[in-house]
Amino acid sequence: MADLTHVLSDHLMNLFTYNIKAFHLSPDDRSNIPVPSPPSLFLTTDLVTESEHIAHALAEAYLNPSEFVILPYHSFPEPKHSEVTLPWDAVRYSDRLTSRETGQHEEREKQHAVAYPPIGDIEPHKISRPTVVVDMHGVILAWYLPGVLGNARQVRWYCDCSLTT
Repeated sequence: MADLTHVLSDHLMNLFTYNIKAFHLSPDDRSNIPVPSPPSLFLTTDLVTESEHIAHALAEAYLNPSEFVILPYHSFPEPKHSEVTLPWDAVRYSDRLTSRETGQHEEREKQHAVAYPPIGDIEPHKISRPTVVVDMHGVILAWYLPGVLGNARQVRWYCDCSLTT
C-alpha cells in the first residue's frame, strides 16, 4: 500500500503542473490537456478539494501574472501582480553573513540594511494574493500563500487560562 503522503504529493505535483501548462491556453485548448484525476481509494473528497486549492495558489504565485489571472476552475476579474522583487542578490547576501549571525548586533544590522535594503514601500499587510519573493535574478526566496491551509490543517494555540489563576 502506498504511503498517503507520497500519493498526495504526487497528486499535488500533477495538479500544479496542469495549472502551469493550462495557464496560457484558451478554454478550448485547455480541454485537450487531461485534468489529473485523484488516486481513488487513497484521498478523501476533502483532501482532493484542498489539494486543488493548494495547487492553484502555488501556480498563481509561481506564474507571477501581471495581467488577468485565469487558471482552470478559477478566475479573478481584475489585474494582479504577485511578485515582490528584492533589488539585491541573495547569494551575495548569504556570503556576507557569518555563521554566528544573531540579528542582535545593531551596527552590523545597519550595515546589512544599507547593503541589502528591505522591500521598499510594499507593506506586508498589503500583499493579499499568492506571491513569491524573488531576488534580483528571479531566485525564489519565499512563498506567501494566504489561505492555503484550511482551518482544520492549522495548529491552534490552546491555553486553559483557568489553570493560571
